[in-house]
Amino acid sequence: MINDGIINANMVSQTRPYIGSSLLHIAVDKGNKDVVEKLLELGAQILVFDLKGRTPINIANTNKLTAIRDLLNIKIKENIVANILYLAKDSHINSFEILKFLWGQYYNHKPLVPLHTSGSHKGWTFIHYAAAYGYELFFKFIVEKVFGITGRIEDALSLSYETNSSSGANLYSSTPLNLAIKNKRSNIVLLYVEMNCVFSRQYEVIYKILIYFINQGDLSNLDMCLKKYASEGTRIDVNYRDTSDEKHKNWTLLHYAAAIGNYTILVYLRGDLRGDLSLITDDGFTVIDIAIING
Repeated sequence: MINDGIINANMVSQTRPYIGSSLLHIAVDKGNKDVVEKLLELGAQILVFDLKGRTPINIANTNKLTAIRDLLNIKIKENIVANILYLAKDSHINSFEILKFLWGQYYNHKPLVPLHTSGSHKGWTFIHYAAAYGYELFFKFIVEKVFGITGRIEDALSLSYETNSSSGANLYSSTPLNLAIKNKRSNIVLLYVEMNCVFSRQYEVIYKILIYFINQGDLSNLDMCLKKYASEGTRIDVNYRDTSDEKHKNWTLLHYAAAIGNYTILVYLRGDLRGDLSLITDDGFTVIDIAIING
């Protein structure tokens, strides 16, 4: 059936009902190298688990199938980036253990190496992928690895990838944090705060995080962020006028709350934080004007 094309790339990595094994698991267990090679040609995923938590490589090792094991390892190395990202999105604990093993083999001393030299992801590192797709466990793992090597978390978190000039994107918009914000990965944005990845001197970055939670209508996490930074000696001025965003130049946090019509957040910012409703944006709008315009 394989040679006749009946079995296709969409089928080869699926685990079979009741037995919990993929075709590759079965072929390896039978020691059939020719079938293993054919399945790999069809795109069979090597790093999948059967019901016993084994990958095809585990089976090859157990059965002492050296030739098949070496073939599988070669295929993994050929697609190392794709394999690590495949494991990163899987919550299975075995997946993460294999990810850490592969990382140790290929990236342990170069965690911030750019993975692409062209295309829409040019210059992306693994931490860009983790932030963009919300791979929380992977994100924490990389941050800890980078910090362990350089002692500077910001080395990873302020990275920018190159973009084509025609896209209109600037380098600042391409940091891992901004990718997380763009894709609404709240779990990653929270990690920036919880893992102390943003420093008091990075006021514009803190401000972007606060704006993100306002835009999500998330008063709980907004309050948590403000209290956390205050407890660390960083007082956040809610009347701070951001100049980094050309579309919202000189907006305060209250302007953003007014734009989404969140009265609860407005009251919160106006209370003990003493938000000023009268401050005017570059376009000449007060907070009240923004609220009226946006209904």
